[in-house]
Amino acid sequence: MKKIRRQSPASQPSSLTIQTFNPEEATILSAMEYFTSSPNVVNDDENDIEEMEAAEKEISAQRELALAYLQNRLGLTAMQTKILTHIVCYNAEHPSGSCDNEDLAHQLGLHPLRVMQHMDDINHLEELGYIEICTIAEHGGKGFHMIKEAMEALTRNEAFDIESLRLSDNLEFLGQAQTFVKNGMRYDRDGCICKNIQRLMQHNTHLSVVKHLQQISNAQDMWFMLLMLTTLAVEGDDFVSPQDIEQILHFRQVRSIVRLIAQGKHPFMQQGYISYYNQDTMAQANQWVLTRKAWTEFLENEDEVNSILSAASGDDPAVRRLTPYTSLVRKQLFFSGKTHEQVERLTHLLQEEQYLPICEALKRRGMPTGFCCLFYGTPGTGKTELVQQLAIATQRDLFQVDLSTLRDKFVGESEKQIKEVFDTYRSLVKTQEHAPILFFNEADAIFGNRMENTQRSVDKMENAIQNIILQEMESLNGIMICTTNLTTCLDKAFDRRFLFKLEFEKPTNEARKQIWQSMLEGLNDEQATYLANHFDFSGGQIQNISRKQVINAIFSGTDDIDYEQVKLDCQNETISRNNGRKIGF
Repeated sequence: MKKIRRQSPASQPSSLTIQTFNPEEATILSAMEYFTSSPNVVNDDENDIEEMEAAEKEISAQRELALAYLQNRLGLTAMQTKILTHIVCYNAEHPSGSCDNEDLAHQLGLHPLRVMQHMDDINHLEELGYIEICTIAEHGGKGFHMIKEAMEALTRNEAFDIESLRLSDNLEFLGQAQTFVKNGMRYDRDGCICKNIQRLMQHNTHLSVVKHLQQISNAQDMWFMLLMLTTLAVEGDDFVSPQDIEQILHFRQVRSIVRLIAQGKHPFMQQGYISYYNQDTMAQANQWVLTRKAWTEFLENEDEVNSILSAASGDDPAVRRLTPYTSLVRKQLFFSGKTHEQVERLTHLLQEEQYLPICEALKRRGMPTGFCCLFYGTPGTGKTELVQQLAIATQRDLFQVDLSTLRDKFVGESEKQIKEVFDTYRSLVKTQEHAPILFFNEADAIFGNRMENTQRSVDKMENAIQNIILQEMESLNGIMICTTNLTTCLDKAFDRRFLFKLEFEKPTNEARKQIWQSMLEGLNDEQATYLANHFDFSGGQIQNISRKQVINAIFSGTDDIDYEQVKLDCQNETISRNNGRKIGF
């Protein structure tokens, strides 16, 4: 407390200056400051007792004016106002701390036990949203801390209205919940966090995420789902681990949840809300993500769902495999007559100005609108390269799926992941300017004849994946292209669902000549003709030999084509492929 010390009359005339409180110029925070810092007057002259008592009465009266001002502005009782004022001042000096029972008692001039008599007032302040009551980890006693939004309101010279916690959308709610989680972790493991979020939920029952959270009967499951949502949506993490949850929930509670998820027995797993994070083609049982189904159900708002998934916050890592067509390299491809005509036709149909009217016409007639295409033929004939060139020519991004990454050791997980691939693609069709190309490269395994009456789990999984893909092809809204080297065992169900089937044969002599000249610009017409006629290579083989020539040129320091070395490389390619020693049976 500040002290105004009266000087002795012998030294100088009597002088007591008391700063008065002016309600017209005051703010909430300045009134709180005045109330907590008003001076005591100390008497040095025993002959002026009356004067000092008068000064003390005046100071007390000014403090009462400040208190009355605060009561009127905040709509609180005198004791509630005193308690709130001291907590505000304490938190202003200790922003990362929490005012405990002893601190509050000291400020109020009470014995700590006496503070407990005013718990109704403290609880009322918590109900109004001004403070949070938590447990201080060091000694287990009660602590009192200002809620951020309430402190911000007082700073704006406004009384806090708890209705301001009513938020406009799900993402705003998750952001606020995450703030409560971070702040609460500094004081106790669950008290502050739970109370604040429960209060937030009570005032936001109009939001879909709150409605669905409240429908979860098990409390620990509810908190677990909320932490999954906030971590993936707000923090932007790729996955959630047990360690992330352990920071909030007690270990025993987490241990049970982790065990059930690892076994695939947790209700969220069985309902298709949670899946394992897929890293390097392996599902991680201790790393979890939310499926598109979960995001769609809890958020309901398609824009919010797409916003989260487009940022790669935790649905399917496949979202990150969307390759912009602008990042692809334009190349000239050469095909034989029949294949060339089919390629030209398909390129024309997939141009946006042609594609959209075709889809509308098919839709009006009740026909499937999806463009499912199969590129098949021997390796190295340009199947994969053509898909990329189609993407460039039609300005469509490429959504490539590696089927090997979808095969999971956990029962039922592969099926979930393939479903999520198509779910993700549907969202991309809606959000992208042009429908992307869904590309299954080297999809040999999924096109084989489905097995009947099989008992092997692997065969059952393959059949399940095939059935899902067949269903999705039937209702596809977009463009799907699959490449394969094998067609002899193509399942009839797949055969009839491909609108376009392009066979890729080894290039003719004329096509090979053009490829040679495009790959090695230094070759003259005679040299290119010789190579084309004498070596029955695919485009991929020609590219491989051309790469060797480029490497040799770099080492030799010249751009000239070493034609003799090219022929030697061709002969070696032939020997290695046709005359190599076979190993095994």
